[in-house]
Amino acid sequence: MAKKGVNLLAKVGGWAVHLGTVGLTMGNRYRRLSFAVLCLGLLFATVLVGPPVHFPMAVGLALAAVLLTTIATAAWKSGLDLVITGPQSDQSALAGATFLILPVASLSLMSGYGPPEFADHLHNAFRYVVLLIDTASVGIGMVLVQDALSQAGERLFAKLSLGLIVAATSLYLVWAALLLEDHRAALAAAAWASGPWSDWLMDFSDVLLFFGGLFTYLATASLAIAIGRAAWIGSRTAWTFALVNLAALACLVARGITFPDPRVVFAQVYSIPGWIAGIPAVPWIIPCILGLMLIRRAAAGSMTAPTPGAARTTPIGPARVS
Repeated sequence: MAKKGVNLLAKVGGWAVHLGTVGLTMGNRYRRLSFAVLCLGLLFATVLVGPPVHFPMAVGLALAAVLLTTIATAAWKSGLDLVITGPQSDQSALAGATFLILPVASLSLMSGYGPPEFADHLHNAFRYVVLLIDTASVGIGMVLVQDALSQAGERLFAKLSLGLIVAATSLYLVWAALLLEDHRAALAAAAWASGPWSDWLMDFSDVLLFFGGLFTYLATASLAIAIGRAAWIGSRTAWTFALVNLAALACLVARGITFPDPRVVFAQVYSIPGWIAGIPAVPWIIPCILGLMLIRRAAAGSMTAPTPGAARTTPIGPARVS
């Protein structure tokens, strides 16, 4: 009788283990699917903002609502829920990842805007409000990730990234605020908006944008190396991101301080890489990708917990992803 009871308990235990394994596998697949939707949503937001297309207001609002809802839901389901439910060792990095993907997600608010030269003052004023918020978001995100890196023991490149992004954020904030005020003045038909001060403001904003982009590329390269040194991602992946940023930086420097008119750029093919590298939101793309990798890494780690309520034994930092 006792033997039958032991056998029954063994079978029940085997079924429980099997069901738990199936549940973890399904949960992992669900997170992977959500992550794929998140990446596609961010890609659509990036693509839709590029070409100048006049959408009716209702269509633009609908696109923004659908994209933002999709991105937010997919981000939460793909691993951002661990900001609340995950271990404290992951929460700072995941909070930083949230702020790093926000600037790309916010592009969905500007579908069809195209370059500033192809939009009116009202749309451009809104553009610079969004970019001003995005600038702060990138800065906050990098500071939070840097804090998590310091807790993981990486300090050299994390501190370097922190100093560079503070400088870049300061320059970007002044740049966005100046151009926002320029377009607000134009909407209000202010006298100075069409005078020589306007030309000087454009030249000064080019200087701010150039150095803001330059410092952002350097900060992102340093952050990628720091994440690699902390073994959150593989060293090859980290150095690939760093080199991509340095290549974009080289294109920006080769272009020069003055931001070229896009209507002229495409007549000179050799100037296109520098023009692309200098687009305000382009330096934020690699930080967004790093944020996505942190979300994916944390989600993959959460799937290894032995029981649904158990704490993870491997935090985001020590595990290496090649």
